[in-house]
Amino acid sequence: MLVRLVLEFLGIGLFTYGGGLAMLVLLQDRAEELQWMGPAQFADMIAISQSTPGPIAINLATFVGVVQGGVAGAVAASIAVCVPGVLISLLVSRFLQTFAENPTVVHLLKGIRALVVGLIAMAVFQIAKISILVPEGQGGGLLGIFHPVSLVLLGVFVYGIARWDKHPLVYILLGGVLGVLAY
Repeated sequence: MLVRLVLEFLGIGLFTYGGGLAMLVLLQDRAEELQWMGPAQFADMIAISQSTPGPIAINLATFVGVVQGGVAGAVAASIAVCVPGVLISLLVSRFLQTFAENPTVVHLLKGIRALVVGLIAMAVFQIAKISILVPEGQGGGLLGIFHPVSLVLLGVFVYGIARWDKHPLVYILLGGVLGVLAY
């Protein structure tokens, strides 16, 4: 299992440029394909990873690693997800200064930025699908597709964040309490 975790997270780290949010779609696909977790557990994992200190990529890797391989799995997955990014960053920083003005490099970086925005948008869609939409075939909810409690909580928090400048921990704790009470 440790070898499998290392190989999977090396691949995820290698092919997801743009950080933890960009990796969500690939990680979810791999986790479901390998039957590491279902969509609801994945959404919970994202919530916990976003709520705890540290980069989401490492938190996600640690969570999956501990579920699949205990403490050794957590350490292996966390290190494996970081190694490709560190190596690529070292390589790019070595050559970027030399080629920073090259039109091909400039266009390549613009394309990568657009790709990262697309990956993050897809991650947001996947999280929304799990969090506020009613699963197919279950019907009910507002207009038959939205889970009403989740939709109300989303609205309350969007309003609260826009209206009051509070520390994010306040919203995280309040969201946890309201989630427990609502469900």
